Amino acid sequence: MTTYANTHMLPPPVGTNHYTVIPTKFTDSVSAQEFRFNLPEEFDGLERIIMQTSGNLQRLMSAYFNGPVQVEHVKNIALPETPALRPTQPDTVIYDLDAPTVLKRFDRQINMYCAKKYLYQADSVLIVHDQVVLDMLEKEKAGIGQIFWKLQQLPDFKLHSIGRHGEKAGGSFWRDYSLSVKGAIYCYIRETFPANLFTSSNITQEESGHREMGPCPTGTIWVAE
Repeated sequence: MTTYANTHMLPPPVGTNHYTVIPTKFTDSVSAQEFRFNLPEEFDGLERIIMQTSGNLQRLMSAYFNGPVQVEHVKNIALPETPALRPTQPDTVIYDLDAPTVLKRFDRQINMYCAKKYLYQADSVLIVHDQVVLDMLEKEKAGIGQIFWKLQQLPDFKLHSIGRHGEKAGGSFWRDYSLSVKGAIYCYIRETFPANLFTSSNITQEESGHREMGPCPTGTIWVAE
């Protein structure tokens, strides 16, 4: 049975242990003529677009709000080179165990803004295999999207889970996903979005408040099968 804990490199969001967990097959069909994402009807069209973006969310947000986006770096901590977390199920691959030597791992958190409007928080674990990528992270302070752009490679994308605090449309939601380029970098990312994300008001992170981002009496988590 699919559970949250054995498919994720980050722990469940705080206060969500009582949420309903629904195993879901996110990719419904792939062929030369058709590609279909199977995403819950509980999310609107703009939210579903966010859920399937793969390394270009900053550009999407900039286009929607018609302005530049700014990154606030909250933390960027180097972790031990030998990963401590490994899959607990034989069919659960968290990252490529056959990849080249791990040069460094990072525990990162950023906040994203457009002008004064708070867009989302992103927590991530990065596993770096390539010196060029490591230099971009350490010397250039590059963001994840900028890394893939500079590598000129489209990353492999996998959606691991999505969740909604509460049951109301427009409520805070999050997604867990991974982006990777074999032999270069593996990124496990959680993005958490405030309630009423697509309003025009300039709501700061402080004004959005814990109630806009935190746990609710009810909620749902859809986990990839």
